Amino acid sequence: MSARLVPDDLLDDESFVDEDLSGEDASGARWLDVTLTGCTLDELVLDSADLAACRITRSHATALHARDGGWRDTVWEGSRLGALTAHGSRWDRVTLRGCRLGFVNLRDARLEAVRLEGCQVDDLDLAGAQTSRLTLVDCRVRRLDLNRASLAGADLTGLDVAALERLDGVAGLRGATLAHDGLLTLAPLLAEHLGIRLA
Repeated sequence: MSARLVPDDLLDDESFVDEDLSGEDASGARWLDVTLTGCTLDELVLDSADLAACRITRSHATALHARDGGWRDTVWEGSRLGALTAHGSRWDRVTLRGCRLGFVNLRDARLEAVRLEGCQVDDLDLAGAQTSRLTLVDCRVRRLDLNRASLAGADLTGLDVAALERLDGVAGLRGATLAHDGLLTLAPLLAEHLGIRLA
């Protein structure tokens, strides 16, 4: 039987292994040092939830809802998420490692020291996001939206720019660091944004 989650609850030093938490509502909850291993999280609701020092490993969800939440010192590893809706959220020292992600909505989010390592993302929406020390390492992103985003100080040298099929909001790259090859790949888009004609 699934472990029941309830809104606005406090979980401290709890572990869930191979649990089916599909459809559970943990909105407004506080999770401290919680671990999830091999769990099913389809349509799990974590809106306005506060996660600190949590670790989620080998878990999967067709959709996960985490709007306006706060995640700190939290790691997702080896997990698969079809759609992660986390717009308006606040992530501080969050790492996603070896994850397969479909649509990631981080619109208007505040991201501090966030790392994506060895991840594949179909659609990464950072429109309006404010980032500090965002780092991508060995990552492939097919579609990236940076409209109104601030990526000052972001390290994108580990982004496989050649895998990008669509990039919106080129101006959002201002202040980010790109690999030399990546910059050459993006040259036509940057030229178009600046109104430069290539002969």
